[in-house]
Amino acid sequence: MTFKQVLLGSMVALTAWGLGGLTAAADWTVAKNTAPQGIRLSQYFQVGQGQLSTGYYNVANVQDVSADPATNPTQMVALTDDSIRGKDNQVGSVWSQPGFEFDLNRDQTASMWLYFGNRGSTTPANDFAGDGMALVLQNDPRGAKAIAGNSGADFQGQTLGVWGYDFGTTATAVAQSAIQNSWALEFDSHLNNSTVKGANFDAGNTYDHIGWNYPGDAGTYKMSSGTAVLTHHDLVQGRNGKWLSDNQWHHLTVKWHHATGTMNYAFDDKDPLTNETATGATGSAQLDTSKLATTTGKVMWGFTGSITANNFENNAVIFESLPNLVDSSATANVQDLTTGQAVTNGALINAGDHLRYTYTATYNRDTSNPNSNWTNVTANVKVPMGLTYTGATITNGNQVTKISDMSNLTTNLEDTWKVGQLGPDNPTATVTVDATIPSTQAGLSIRGGTTKFVGTESVATAKANDLKINPVTTALTVKPDQTSLDTVKGQDVRVTGTITSTNSFTNSNLTIHPRVGETDLPNVTLSDQDPQGHFTVTIPASALTVGGNTLTLSAYDTSSHISPEATVTINVGVLAFESISSEAAFNDTTLTGESQNVATNGGWLLKVKDTRAVGSQWQLNAQVSAPFVASDRKLSGALVYEDTTGDQKTIGETATPVMTHTRTNADTDVTDVAGNWTQDKGLLLHLTGNNTAGTYSGQITWTLQNAPA
Repeated sequence: MTFKQVLLGSMVALTAWGLGGLTAAADWTVAKNTAPQGIRLSQYFQVGQGQLSTGYYNVANVQDVSADPATNPTQMVALTDDSIRGKDNQVGSVWSQPGFEFDLNRDQTASMWLYFGNRGSTTPANDFAGDGMALVLQNDPRGAKAIAGNSGADFQGQTLGVWGYDFGTTATAVAQSAIQNSWALEFDSHLNNSTVKGANFDAGNTYDHIGWNYPGDAGTYKMSSGTAVLTHHDLVQGRNGKWLSDNQWHHLTVKWHHATGTMNYAFDDKDPLTNETATGATGSAQLDTSKLATTTGKVMWGFTGSITANNFENNAVIFESLPNLVDSSATANVQDLTTGQAVTNGALINAGDHLRYTYTATYNRDTSNPNSNWTNVTANVKVPMGLTYTGATITNGNQVTKISDMSNLTTNLEDTWKVGQLGPDNPTATVTVDATIPSTQAGLSIRGGTTKFVGTESVATAKANDLKINPVTTALTVKPDQTSLDTVKGQDVRVTGTITSTNSFTNSNLTIHPRVGETDLPNVTLSDQDPQGHFTVTIPASALTVGGNTLTLSAYDTSSHISPEATVTINVGVLAFESISSEAAFNDTTLTGESQNVATNGGWLLKVKDTRAVGSQWQLNAQVSAPFVASDRKLSGALVYEDTTGDQKTIGETATPVMTHTRTNADTDVTDVAGNWTQDKGLLLHLTGNNTAGTYSGQITWTLQNAPA
């Protein structure tokens, strides 16, 4: 067995201790106001049904933490209640419902939060914490009625509702009054070392403490001078009597490894205020499962607690995840989209960079024995202060939900979004949040936020990495060759420019990061084959939309210097055929035996749409892609195009430019090319004198070309 302890020296309990303490009512208020996220309990747990002697009360009850369970379904089990005066002798218990037992045949994990009130355990002598509680695995024949004690005699708070009653006779007699066939991990907030019968279980100890043993086994107790002393395996103690009863919630995780028979546990392994992972006390117990006397390998499990006269505390439990139900986990990762690098904890990031926070919820239950899906999962996203949030995406299987309203993240640094159900067939879901680092944050540190995935059966949390912001420096500058570019839809755009630096550099030390709107594009590292500082970035057509697009360029070097941003406006217009005839004809003509021109019959459609900027050009090309023939006779002559100046071009079997146009302020978006043709201008069919009569058909292919301005 191993046990180690590291006390959280940085934890501060902000209470009125030393000023007379807090009242019981205020204690419950603080407990609920600071309660961590948990699950609802009625389906999985039942309040203990133990019958006690006259004057002793089983007060355990389940309470909603929030006045609005719809938005916060967390419930807590109040095992004892400091506020019930006149009922000072109390025990409480809560046990798993049938179907949710602790299965010793399989690996099991459970996590929960424990609360021990606010009184501490040393002073004042007659009004300090008592007595604590215990995590119990049991196979007592009484089931949910199992409770420690001695009917008809004074109840002893040191039993915590699970250990034997100290008759002061034999260890066997003590063990027989405990919960039978059980194992208990105690959290004892009251030191019992008075050498008086019924108050000496903790002889030799100094402060509140944790330890484990088998309550119904006689070997657990040692008789000393007429009193029973409890053997504490893997004992760990606080340092000042205020470790447990400190007005704060304490996290507990237990993990059962069935192959080795080992129960590992970690106490204070999460910070109660931030939910961040912490280093607390850890233990490892090698269980003798024969002492639980189970033939099925399944045992009831839950908590017991007690308080007695003059010593009080509110003992409460909030369950976060349960064994044999849903084993869930969550991770948080941060990606610097500007550099393409993962952000490690404490990493230096440049101001102006774009970040992506990815929170992943995972259903881990062995699919060979699923007890439940993880249902009604919501993401309670908490994000760092100081960033500008631009959008979020929730992905659960094939369902993708885009979230554009970032007002809650901007104002409150948190928001709650529905994720849905996870299970064996759909074990993961992700929430991504995109953000930019304003230049005003240069030189500061950014704390990563903790996000919770809350479902009916389980709660999982994950904290994002912290980071530090490098300042923007004018050591680097980016100067594009053009601040405005015009292009056509569907065409990639090449942007060139120069990077300068006050420091010596080679091109391979420099990287330029392009971004169109809020979309980050792949970085480009300059080539040493190019002139110093010169860059070329190709913006894919898929990243551009019709209209004005803002391209933002920033550069950084291998020494973590980053330039101010430079912008280029890319105007994307449409250049296309608005309409074009699939079939058309020339005028019917009587052959004269001499050369003659034949005009189109006026039914041709050939319109060009151009929504680009003024000064943009286009070129219309034509070619005869199939010759004009009638039966097996080929037309003698040529297809020609004559413009308004009388310039005539013969159109052959290769694309021939027949018309160019430059867009002016006076232009409309559509040019009706065929509408301007006349009997002697535009597209004409030139016939020689040796044709024969017939109906000739052929094929003309028109192409539209984006010409440079």
